Amino acid sequence: MPEGAHPHRNLHRWRGQTYYGRPQLKAAPFNNALVGGYVFLAGLSGAAQLLTMLLDLTRSRSAASAIRRGRYLLLLAPTIGAACLIADLHMPQRFYNMLRIFKLTSPMSIGSWLLVLFSATAIPTAFIQFLTDRFRWLGWSRGLASALQIPASLTGAGLGTYTA
Repeated sequence: MPEGAHPHRNLHRWRGQTYYGRPQLKAAPFNNALVGGYVFLAGLSGAAQLLTMLLDLTRSRSAASAIRRGRYLLLLAPTIGAACLIADLHMPQRFYNMLRIFKLTSPMSIGSWLLVLFSATAIPTAFIQFLTDRFRWLGWSRGLASALQIPASLTGAGLGTYTA
Protein backbone atom coordinates (compact mmCIF):
# COMPACT_ATOMS: atom_id res chain seq x y z
CA MET A 1 0.00 0.00 0.00
CA PRO A 2 1.43 3.41 -0.91
CA GLU A 3 2.40 5.65 1.94
CA GLY A 4 -0.44 7.99 3.02
CA ALA A 5 -3.16 5.85 1.38
CA HIS A 6 -6.18 5.02 3.46
CA PRO A 7 -6.98 1.26 3.58
CA HIS A 8 -10.77 1.83 3.35
CA ARG A 9 -10.76 4.59 0.79
CA ASN A 10 -12.17 2.56 -2.10
CA LEU A 11 -14.92 0.72 -0.22
CA HIS A 12 -17.65 3.05 -1.47
CA ARG A 13 -16.74 2.19 -5.08
CA TRP A 14 -17.69 -1.50 -4.82
CA ARG A 15 -20.03 -2.38 -7.69
CA GLY A 16 -19.79 -6.18 -7.52
CA GLN A 17 -22.38 -8.73 -6.53
CA THR A 18 -23.96 -8.71 -3.09
CA TYR A 19 -25.37 -11.64 -1.19
CA TYR A 20 -28.34 -12.99 -3.21
CA GLY A 21 -28.38 -9.74 -5.19
CA ARG A 22 -29.92 -7.85 -2.27
CA PRO A 23 -28.85 -4.34 -1.23
CA GLN A 24 -26.12 -4.22 1.39
CA LEU A 25 -28.28 -2.10 3.72
CA LYS A 26 -32.02 -2.15 4.16
CA ALA A 27 -33.89 1.14 3.94
CA ALA A 28 -35.15 2.49 7.27
CA PRO A 29 -38.76 1.37 7.82
CA PHE A 30 -39.70 4.61 9.54
CA ASN A 31 -40.21 8.26 8.66
CA ASN A 32 -36.99 10.00 9.69
CA ALA A 33 -38.69 13.35 10.38
CA LEU A 34 -41.37 11.90 12.67
CA VAL A 35 -39.08 9.59 14.59
CA GLY A 36 -36.35 12.23 14.76
CA GLY A 37 -38.90 14.72 16.12
CA TYR A 38 -40.00 12.24 18.77
CA VAL A 39 -36.42 11.43 19.77
CA PHE A 40 -35.53 15.12 20.04
CA LEU A 41 -38.64 16.13 22.01
CA ALA A 42 -38.48 13.13 24.35
CA GLY A 43 -34.82 13.77 25.09
CA LEU A 44 -35.51 17.47 25.66
CA SER A 45 -38.43 16.73 27.99
CA GLY A 46 -36.52 14.15 30.00
CA ALA A 47 -33.50 16.42 30.41
CA ALA A 48 -35.72 19.41 31.25
CA GLN A 49 -37.40 17.45 34.03
CA LEU A 50 -34.13 16.35 35.52
CA LEU A 51 -32.71 19.89 35.46
CA THR A 52 -35.97 21.30 36.82
CA MET A 53 -35.84 18.96 39.79
CA LEU A 54 -32.22 19.88 40.50
CA LEU A 55 -33.10 23.58 40.34
CA ASP A 56 -36.09 23.02 42.62
CA LEU A 57 -33.85 21.34 45.19
CA THR A 58 -31.88 24.59 45.51
CA ARG A 59 -35.03 26.33 46.79
CA SER A 60 -33.76 29.55 45.25
CA ARG A 61 -36.31 32.29 44.59
CA SER A 62 -34.34 33.36 41.52
CA ALA A 63 -34.83 29.88 40.00
CA ALA A 64 -38.64 29.95 40.29
CA SER A 65 -39.15 31.19 36.73
CA ALA A 66 -36.83 28.54 35.28
CA ILE A 67 -38.58 25.84 37.32
CA ARG A 68 -41.98 26.96 36.05
CA ARG A 69 -40.82 26.94 32.43
CA GLY A 70 -39.09 23.60 32.89
CA ARG A 71 -42.31 22.04 34.12
CA TYR A 72 -44.11 23.26 31.01
CA LEU A 73 -41.36 21.84 28.78
CA LEU A 74 -42.25 18.42 30.17
CA LEU A 75 -45.35 18.39 28.03
CA LEU A 76 -43.41 18.16 24.75
CA ALA A 77 -42.81 14.40 24.92
CA PRO A 78 -46.28 13.30 26.08
CA THR A 79 -48.05 15.50 23.52
CA ILE A 80 -46.17 16.35 20.33
CA GLY A 81 -43.53 13.63 20.70
CA ALA A 82 -46.11 10.89 21.28
CA ALA A 83 -48.16 12.18 18.34
CA CYS A 84 -45.07 11.93 16.10
CA LEU A 85 -44.40 8.39 17.28
CA ILE A 86 -47.98 7.22 16.79
CA ALA A 87 -48.19 8.93 13.38
CA ASP A 88 -45.10 7.03 12.28
CA LEU A 89 -46.71 3.74 13.32
CA HIS A 90 -49.62 4.57 10.96
CA MET A 91 -52.15 3.00 13.33
CA PRO A 92 -52.65 3.93 17.00
CA GLN A 93 -53.36 0.26 17.74
CA ARG A 94 -49.69 -0.53 17.14
CA PHE A 95 -48.68 1.68 20.07
CA TYR A 96 -51.26 -0.05 22.24
CA ASN A 97 -49.88 -3.43 21.14
CA MET A 98 -46.42 -2.43 22.37
CA LEU A 99 -47.89 -1.86 25.83
CA ARG A 100 -49.53 -5.27 26.15
CA ILE A 101 -46.32 -6.81 27.50
CA PHE A 102 -42.98 -5.54 28.77
CA LYS A 103 -39.97 -7.17 27.14
CA LEU A 104 -36.48 -6.35 28.40
CA THR A 105 -35.06 -7.62 25.11
CA SER A 106 -37.09 -5.15 23.01
CA PRO A 107 -35.88 -1.53 22.83
CA MET A 108 -39.27 -0.49 21.44
CA SER A 109 -41.05 -2.03 24.42
CA ILE A 110 -38.73 -0.33 26.90
CA GLY A 111 -39.07 3.03 25.12
CA SER A 112 -42.85 2.79 24.96
CA TRP A 113 -43.13 2.03 28.65
CA LEU A 114 -40.71 4.84 29.53
CA LEU A 115 -42.83 7.28 27.51
CA VAL A 116 -46.02 6.14 29.24
CA LEU A 117 -44.50 6.28 32.73
CA PHE A 118 -42.95 9.69 32.06
CA SER A 119 -46.26 10.98 30.71
CA ALA A 120 -48.13 9.67 33.76
CA THR A 121 -45.88 11.67 36.07
CA ALA A 122 -45.03 14.71 33.93
CA ILE A 123 -48.58 15.68 32.94
CA PRO A 124 -49.82 15.98 36.56
CA THR A 125 -46.67 17.93 37.49
CA ALA A 126 -47.24 20.43 34.67
CA PHE A 127 -50.98 20.62 35.43
CA ILE A 128 -50.38 21.42 39.09
CA GLN A 129 -47.86 24.08 38.03
CA PHE A 130 -50.52 25.53 35.71
CA LEU A 131 -53.09 25.63 38.53
CA THR A 132 -50.55 27.25 40.86
CA ASP A 133 -49.77 29.93 38.26
CA ARG A 134 -53.45 30.71 37.61
CA PHE A 135 -54.81 30.56 41.13
CA ARG A 136 -52.57 32.22 43.72
CA TRP A 137 -54.55 30.75 46.59
CA LEU A 138 -53.26 27.31 45.54
CA GLY A 139 -49.74 28.20 46.64
CA TRP A 140 -49.63 25.07 48.78
CA SER A 141 -49.74 22.96 45.60
CA ARG A 142 -46.14 23.91 44.75
CA GLY A 143 -45.07 21.30 47.29
CA LEU A 144 -47.24 18.72 45.55
CA ALA A 145 -45.64 19.58 42.20
CA SER A 146 -42.21 19.24 43.82
CA ALA A 147 -43.12 15.82 45.18
CA LEU A 148 -44.52 14.63 41.85
CA GLN A 149 -41.45 15.72 39.95
CA ILE A 150 -39.28 13.14 41.72
CA PRO A 151 -40.80 10.13 39.90
CA ALA A 152 -41.03 12.29 36.78
CA SER A 153 -37.29 12.93 37.05
CA LEU A 154 -36.50 9.24 37.34
CA THR A 155 -38.58 8.35 34.30
CA GLY A 156 -37.33 11.49 32.51
CA ALA A 157 -33.75 10.40 33.06
CA GLY A 158 -34.65 7.03 31.58
CA LEU A 159 -36.43 8.61 28.62
CA GLY A 160 -33.58 11.02 27.96
CA THR A 161 -31.07 8.20 28.11
CA TYR A 162 -33.18 5.96 25.89
CA THR A 163 -33.51 8.60 23.18
CA ALA A 164 -29.82 9.51 23.37
